[in-house]
Amino acid sequence: MTAEAYIRTSGNGTEPEYVLDLSQQKLKIKGWPLMGVDSGSIILNGNGVKQLTFSGFLDKGRLLNKPTDLSPFMITGNFLLGTDFRHQAWTLTGRNFDLLSLVGDDFASFLKVQMGEQEVDEKHELKLDFALPVTDEQKRPSVKGYSGSVIKATMLRLPVLRLLAAMTARNTEIRLPYSSPVFTSGSFLLESDGTDRSASLKEISLFEQGFLGVTGVLYSNGSAVTGELVFKIPSYMVDSRRLPSGVTQEGHEIILPVKISGTPASPQDNSAGMLQEVEPRADRPGMGTAPSRGTALPAPSSTPPARITVDGFM
Repeated sequence: MTAEAYIRTSGNGTEPEYVLDLSQQKLKIKGWPLMGVDSGSIILNGNGVKQLTFSGFLDKGRLLNKPTDLSPFMITGNFLLGTDFRHQAWTLTGRNFDLLSLVGDDFASFLKVQMGEQEVDEKHELKLDFALPVTDEQKRPSVKGYSGSVIKATMLRLPVLRLLAAMTARNTEIRLPYSSPVFTSGSFLLESDGTDRSASLKEISLFEQGFLGVTGVLYSNGSAVTGELVFKIPSYMVDSRRLPSGVTQEGHEIILPVKISGTPASPQDNSAGMLQEVEPRADRPGMGTAPSRGTALPAPSSTPPARITVDGFM
């Protein structure tokens, strides 16, 4: 970044500190959205950068004075003289960040997340430690940290969602969009090396409308995704007497664990066998009610039907 900064000294014992004001600037970090800096400063002393701080909003192509979806952030850090600042663990806190913008598209085809709650409450904020990209293969900073509170997460394309829809199809009072459920609360830990070859979501905990919950872990190496997700739905929404193999009931919850596999573009899971147990035969492709080959059909009766007389008419 470039900045026209003024310098002032502040007496602090025998060692002066130099403060550079970096307000109203643009901060560009490789692979991340452009950041508009409302305020920022660097405090220097004889040992190096004592404190570096940037704060502002992500520039999403809208006027920063009145964006429709605020994404405030703050970056802080420090480093000693003689060290490479790019290798330092900087800290990013913020609200309303997209998972895609921070770790790339490893999970974007089946999980879209906005994280870091808008309320000004530190425990709800996104908080990451990150290091700037230093190699050509790194497309963005490496990150590790806490997602904060999930604002909105949409899950789609996983085959298990069809199983959930089939299991709850008989519930006529509550019909939920399990083809692509939307979660409105939750959290997880995220890690990425910035290369699109190593990303993970751990301690996943997502909740949707008080009915559907998901926990588990997901990993991606850029060419394959693996992991395990556990779906939980209230027992009253399904027929607990006809649970497919691998599905259990614990108290008032139905527990449905699946293993995730496939590629980032085409994720899969192991729910196909369970779906066959749940779906009616007539609903399956190629399944009709005609008898199979070799099934003996009853012979037509040789006895004529009885003649019935009513009021003299035959």
